[in-house]
Amino acid sequence: MAFVAALALAVTAASRAPDTVQGDEKGFLYYGTMQAELYSGCVKGDVEACSDWRWSEPYQAYGSNNPKVGLYVLGALDHATRGLERDRRVPTMRLLMGLLAALAVGGLAWLGSSGRGGRWTGLLAAGWLLAHPVYRSVHVALLPDVPMLLLAVLALGAFSVALRGGGMRRAVGLVAAGALAGLAAACKLYAASLFPVMLVILALWRRTVGLRGGLAAALGWLVGAAVFVGSNPYLWQQPGAALRAMTTGHVQALGGQALGLEGLESLAWLLWVPVSLFEPSMDARTQLLDLQPGLGAMFGGVLFALGLAIAITRRRWLPVVWALVVFLVCGYVVSRFEPSWLYPRAFLLPALAVAWICAQLDGRAIAGMARRLGARRFARRIGG
Repeated sequence: MAFVAALALAVTAASRAPDTVQGDEKGFLYYGTMQAELYSGCVKGDVEACSDWRWSEPYQAYGSNNPKVGLYVLGALDHATRGLERDRRVPTMRLLMGLLAALAVGGLAWLGSSGRGGRWTGLLAAGWLLAHPVYRSVHVALLPDVPMLLLAVLALGAFSVALRGGGMRRAVGLVAAGALAGLAAACKLYAASLFPVMLVILALWRRTVGLRGGLAAALGWLVGAAVFVGSNPYLWQQPGAALRAMTTGHVQALGGQALGLEGLESLAWLLWVPVSLFEPSMDARTQLLDLQPGLGAMFGGVLFALGLAIAITRRRWLPVVWALVVFLVCGYVVSRFEPSWLYPRAFLLPALAVAWICAQLDGRAIAGMARRLGARRFARRIGG
């Protein structure tokens, strides 16, 4: 149901979106196509393609400053639609990106329903993400954010399956989680937050996971790191320069400060953007200064706080740690810039974390909290 709703939203959005590439889409699509072709030649043994100077071309955020898998996805979409008429080509690419976004929503619905609340909680999480303005601003946009979202959800799903399983199922799940996390981070660096989440959860579950599980997780992280490095010839050739380009160099190229506290006022946006609901759909290029917090943010904040309290009470540490790490990572990054540099899609993963936390709000969990607070009559009414 969640997947069908997300796909319907994608079809509607793709039919109404511009049939030409806009803003950042131009840079990402150009570099995605060019570097995907270079990488194809590189893996086939073309030494010149591996060492081509355009891997390190410092053109704003599109050339040297980005991980590559998200760019390759865009390049593949561009290549696959070259035979279409001009007025159909971009809408088709948008629809295909919308399909990836719909798969991510379906994965989140499964993640949310894996707790005690069942299908209801999964639909709550999926509905939250579908209504969220950050999701609606990027779900058909030709940007690397959607592949990152899908791969992050898949990584969390594989990790969740591994924790609930045993034996070979757990080992395979942990390795898959590490590999998928590496692919997600190779779309956009925000997804590197998956690795400390796995480390903390495995530390909390060390007695259950055991030595074999720890070794499987370590293998998965090595695979993820190999995927991240292996997808980017710039990292093969000049690892130090490539890492600087993707981190401090990226910040400085956009006018931010790699060190210092000049952008702390930007953190104010983290107080409401991830929990906002039902704001007008944002264009992928709209800056956060154009938005105003509304009742949707207040309502979302209350539900997020309730979901967080229930998750902590029931020791559902995976969504709690995920939310904490994502907020810390995004908070650090946005504090490097003035608010005018902030784009809505920077809050895509925090919005995902909020949706997953709110999925803890199943009737039995709320009833349990009500009983602890002495509201037994209310607990009976909601099925507790």
